[in-house]
Amino acid sequence: LGEHRVQVMPAPEPSDMRWHNFEISPPTIGRRTVITFVAAALLLAVTAALLYWDETLANNSAITMLGGVIIVTIMGEVISYVVPLLAGWERRHTLTGEEQSLFAKLASALVVNDVLLILIASPEPETWFDLDGPMEEAFWICITSSVLGDIARVVLSSNLIVGTESLAELHACLMSTVALALVYGPGMPLVYPITVVTIAIMFASTKYFMLRRAASPPLYSDHVHSLFTS
Repeated sequence: LGEHRVQVMPAPEPSDMRWHNFEISPPTIGRRTVITFVAAALLLAVTAALLYWDETLANNSAITMLGGVIIVTIMGEVISYVVPLLAGWERRHTLTGEEQSLFAKLASALVVNDVLLILIASPEPETWFDLDGPMEEAFWICITSSVLGDIARVVLSSNLIVGTESLAELHACLMSTVALALVYGPGMPLVYPITVVTIAIMFASTKYFMLRRAASPPLYSDHVHSLFTS
């Protein structure tokens, strides 16, 4: 209009709106987004520091490998708990924006935590295939974090049972599982069938809970109303 440029975009669906968040201005949402990214980066820095400490101070390679698996698994659960809280604290104006923001942050953090940091902590490629080395460590991370963690999160999550689950969290965990297979599968083909089984169980469990346990109640005809009023 005049000297001002007008940008027109389709309005979100009313069901997609977070009306109670409209008191938060876009600049405030932007600042909170930066804080969320910084918090996720700090959690990853803690994981990296613990892995470095484990690599440098442990005298036994088996203890080093076990410690790395425990560190990555525990920090992955911490990230999966903290990042959704911070993403909700941003208070975006639409559910779609909230889910997109959560997925971008959580998927990135989990991929770095579960996949990349164990290689960064062991920068010498000639040691990656040693006994109790990063490749074996990645295998056990695949078992504990991806298989046990993801399946337990889908099957046992009370949020999923009542139908208030976040698809962004589910897809972020799935992204981490696939990234583990893509990065470590060429050197350790056993990861591929483990990943396929994990994804199949996650799909079947999610489908069951969505259709059976978290389904919307059926619509009733006016006959029900007449039964109560007659």
